[in-house]
Amino acid sequence: MSATARTAAPAAAEPGVAHKGLRAGVIGVLGSTILGIVQTAPAYSVAVTLGFLAATVGVHGPALLILGFVPILCMTVVEQEFVARDPDCGTVFVWVGRALGPRAGWIASWALLGATLISLANLANITGTYFFLVIGADAASTHEAATIAVGCAWLAVATWLGMRGVQISSRVQAVLLSLGMAVLAVFVVVALVKVAAGSAGAQAVDPSPSWLSPFHVGGGGALSAGILLAIFFFWGWDAPAAVAEEADGGTRTPRRALMLSALALLGFYVVVTVAMQAFAGIGAKGIGLANPDNSGDVLAVIGGAAVGSGFETLMELAVMTSAAACLVAAMLPTARTLLSMGAYRAIPSAFAGVDARRHSPVVATAAVGVGVAAVLIVLSIVSNNVLGDSISALVLLIAFYYVLLGLAALVEFRREMFASAGALLRKGVAPLVGTLILGWALYRNGRDTFQSDYGLTSLLGIGGVFVIGAATLLVGVLLMIVWNARSRAFFRGETFTEGYIESHRPDLLEELRG
Repeated sequence: MSATARTAAPAAAEPGVAHKGLRAGVIGVLGSTILGIVQTAPAYSVAVTLGFLAATVGVHGPALLILGFVPILCMTVVEQEFVARDPDCGTVFVWVGRALGPRAGWIASWALLGATLISLANLANITGTYFFLVIGADAASTHEAATIAVGCAWLAVATWLGMRGVQISSRVQAVLLSLGMAVLAVFVVVALVKVAAGSAGAQAVDPSPSWLSPFHVGGGGALSAGILLAIFFFWGWDAPAAVAEEADGGTRTPRRALMLSALALLGFYVVVTVAMQAFAGIGAKGIGLANPDNSGDVLAVIGGAAVGSGFETLMELAVMTSAAACLVAAMLPTARTLLSMGAYRAIPSAFAGVDARRHSPVVATAAVGVGVAAVLIVLSIVSNNVLGDSISALVLLIAFYYVLLGLAALVEFRREMFASAGALLRKGVAPLVGTLILGWALYRNGRDTFQSDYGLTSLLGIGGVFVIGAATLLVGVLLMIVWNARSRAFFRGETFTEGYIESHRPDLLEELRG
């Protein structure tokens, strides 16, 4: 990082973007791209999701990943356009709020925050579990109190790094990502070489072009579930948008990073999936991907079989570093969402507090850390089955707020989309296609999860996954109603107007500017 970046002044806000005290020029294209990749927890996503994907769509897992990438590509283009117009660290909150109204922005942001808190709580637990597996303390890995304690300890480290700012956090992310990717690269090479040489075993399957065809997937339910599972793989890729105000090079940097992180993840997931599927097959016995006994961590099982028993520990290390890196990375965009909401008075202005020396949202970052720890402890106390169903409910929340984002784009760019063929593709076709695919998948999966036999829990004859997703949104609505009574200015749209903070809260502005 150059000396110029280290000593850069607080960001000068774009027109209509509230001054928040963040420092400009501290993260470039590479750092932003790494942030987007790391926040998906790629090794962890493969370890715990690929087995379910294979059980759902058979050998067409790679095809579903490509198909699931279509709405991701569409939303990448949408976010590029929003960043160019409104590079606010509040992202979905601001974009949906300005296009569809403050209440829509608030509930979209709540869905994003709710999904993030649940996801990070699970990742903290995973970090604790895999820490004990890596050091050989397998008995401790099944002891809930021990895994929660280690997970919360790493969560505290991630929170501290987030408070230190983007620069140091991004360096730690890069190191952890490199460790995990190196392990997975070794596995991919060894697995594919053994399959090609015919020494992988009787369960191995030669890769086929049909693996990339979604047209052989049977049933709309399997297709929608597969798409949402694929979306879970990519979720978090758009983190570069949340650090747009701190980017070196202006809005061009996060716009490039958004596409680079999405494409890098697509390549990674397809290659790893093909390698694992070719080596292990999709059988329900042995090391097969569809074996339910392996679904908790297909990487360790298949990696050990492919490279050797000692490599199983390295695969577990890859999962642990993936989860740990995601905790570090996710602190940045999540805290900046709260910062933006505080600055625009959508939540108490205390969340808009920024450290005068590091120009980091310390209050919001601390709130994220405490919130994740609370969710982890509560869900673990209630039931591990509830924690498991809460992870499945993530895809419903994710699809919900991305549908709102797509609709917001159609409304926001409606007067511009017919200006040229390029504008029509980026501002009309991309949001429309993305919204339709995600909306259909959300409806189909919502209908399936409503059934009492879906997932690990149920309530009043309704599947626990659906209940958790719907309850999360309902809590958000109730909180919004409460805050509406205290801060009517935001819900009237007044705080989104250019210069509102400068005119109405000069004391807060001075505090933010440090």
